[in-house]
Amino acid sequence: MKHLRFDRHEIKKAQLNQDGHLYDTPVITRTGVFAYRNPDGSTRRELRLPEEVFKQDSLDTLRGVPITLGHVGKAGNNNTHGNIGAVLSAGKQDGDNLIADIVIHKSNVINQDNQELSCGYECDLEEKSGVWNGQAYDVIQRNIRHNHVAIVKKGRAGVARLNLDAADEDFDPITQEINNPKPKESNMTKVRLDNGIEYEAAPEVVAELNKLRADNADLIKAKDTAEAERDVAKADLKELQDKQAQIQTEAIAEAKARIELENQAKAAGVEVKQDSSDREIKIAVISKIRQDMNFDGKSDDYVQGFYDDACVQLSKSERNAQSQRNQITQNRQDGQDSSNHNSGRISAAAAREKMLQGFHNSSK
Repeated sequence: MKHLRFDRHEIKKAQLNQDGHLYDTPVITRTGVFAYRNPDGSTRRELRLPEEVFKQDSLDTLRGVPITLGHVGKAGNNNTHGNIGAVLSAGKQDGDNLIADIVIHKSNVINQDNQELSCGYECDLEEKSGVWNGQAYDVIQRNIRHNHVAIVKKGRAGVARLNLDAADEDFDPITQEINNPKPKESNMTKVRLDNGIEYEAAPEVVAELNKLRADNADLIKAKDTAEAERDVAKADLKELQDKQAQIQTEAIAEAKARIELENQAKAAGVEVKQDSSDREIKIAVISKIRQDMNFDGKSDDYVQGFYDDACVQLSKSERNAQSQRNQITQNRQDGQDSSNHNSGRISAAAAREKMLQGFHNSSK
């Protein structure tokens, strides 16, 4: 994992050419133990060994990197607005220090309060603690790759700054701007996180954060809408299932009632047509008992009352008719039994007469 670091050192005696460009070969960085602040506020002491600081691969990464007015994060194509110069050469060892040739194109930004250097670079951290030249350290920096060099107001070690005296400060054609620099306007924007903490961030970071928040809000809204639609669909399905069961029960009851009505009508001698309504069949049954009724404008309950009465009357008539049929059948059976009985008596007398006649003939 690469870690971004910013170190500060002094620029040596600077020279200004006729175009207002400032040239120098200042100290860019050095070896030693540097302290960095962790996100939680604690301090991490990192060792920059000579074999890492002066490794040729690392020194070559300085050539061509931009010089920026203040740190702009990791400098790249999107940070050209902060570039005020460039490093012209690879780094070189100068004792414990690392130096390089630089040029500053916007020299009017240099003054006594704004002439120190801060080196921005990436490195790997080896989690190994110890003591180096009497200084304790927590980790070791490895594979240092330089990204940019920044002009800042206050350096880290006090050895990397532009070496300008009072006379040098008057070299710029815009002397008034050098001696009375305009306050630097911050382009940072405050952003409040969900936990209530406020941070300063670049406008594009704030815009992206706001976009992510809006997208998240849209996703939550869509999720809530989908859940509501799902719950409504489930409720509708449950209601439909309940209605289907009720409809099925009612349909069965209606079918049974229709069958009973048709059977009753047929028993009453009423012709039932397929397209006859229940009301029409009931009125036809009533007409078998009472022909003087007119049900126009009457309610179905009114018709039902007369129908129930007609069914009772028809049932009584049917029972009476059945009783009469039973009596007739019984009478017939009794008459037949009597006839058979008489016939049997005649036959017995004839038999006796025949038997006597036989005896008489025999005695002759």
